[in-house]
Amino acid sequence: MSKKIGHAGLELIMSFEGCRLTAYKPVQTEKYYTIGYGHYGADVKKGMKISMGQAEAYLIADCQKFANYVDNKAYVPITLNNNQRDALISFAYNCGPGNLKKLCVGRTPAQIAEKLLVYNKAGGKVLKGLTRRREAERALFLKTEKPEVAPVQHNYKVGKNYVTKVDLNVRETAAGALKRWDKLTTSGKSHSDNADGYAVLRKGTTVTCKEVKAIASTVWMRIPSGWIAAITKNNKNIE
Repeated sequence: MSKKIGHAGLELIMSFEGCRLTAYKPVQTEKYYTIGYGHYGADVKKGMKISMGQAEAYLIADCQKFANYVDNKAYVPITLNNNQRDALISFAYNCGPGNLKKLCVGRTPAQIAEKLLVYNKAGGKVLKGLTRRREAERALFLKTEKPEVAPVQHNYKVGKNYVTKVDLNVRETAAGALKRWDKLTTSGKSHSDNADGYAVLRKGTTVTCKEVKAIASTVWMRIPSGWIAAITKNNKNIE
């Protein structure tokens, strides 16, 4: 079995896929339903609901499936560094193994990086979201490889209260999409919205820790209203 996807690739996929815990069809003509971080298939049924833990389990399993294609020389004949590998796993996750093979066979790494940008259409139309994803994958593919960053250490405890040191964006999931102000399930004076309508947790707010997750150089904390970055690159945002 192939090795797991790296932190950089996982964060990239999570940031673009978003997470929905109830089965849905982005396009009604699709054969199967989608759930979690873009998990799609016959095992997803209409009306199905899952937990965040199940969504993450689907994500890891799906990443592993596409990692196997990326590590298969019939699909990707060149030797990859970790950043290139993560970028192509994200691409395969979004575009499928067939397009992965078309992208890579017979091309040099430089040619692959440029050709990535072509895969930004759906139904023949250029989509901004796909364009941004391809640009992010290309940037990761071309990024100089650095040693894998170990998860940041912390002493946060579930159930304890902490105070925010700075204003913090509220996210749907750890490292996921920003949460809109009108989707907050908790009300009160501790939150505000920015110019784009996204929720912001104000400096000096007391929060209760519900869950903690370390991903690369960031420690994410789940609070009643969503996820916030408790530590970013060794800077404590919550104490």
